Amino acid sequence: MQTFYFNFTYKPLKDNAGKVWGILNTATDVTELVLIRQNLAEAEEGMRLALDAAELGNWELDTLSNSIKCDERCRELYGFDQEAPI
Repeated sequence: MQTFYFNFTYKPLKDNAGKVWGILNTATDVTELVLIRQNLAEAEEGMRLALDAAELGNWELDTLSNSIKCDERCRELYGFDQEAPI
């Protein structure tokens, strides 16, 4: 037995008078996308647990906006204000 995920779309089929004579049902297999998202969520949770256990902070550099995003622990370690932009 295997689990699959689908996105379903229903579209009414109408005649020239606008009366519905049928419904078109299409299904898109999104299993791979769902599994990737689940794996990513698990990896992020694992990273959060490791950072918390090691009492480390985390930061991200956005090169497009030239800004840095720090988590609460990183701000605490480097003495940054919790609300002020860096």
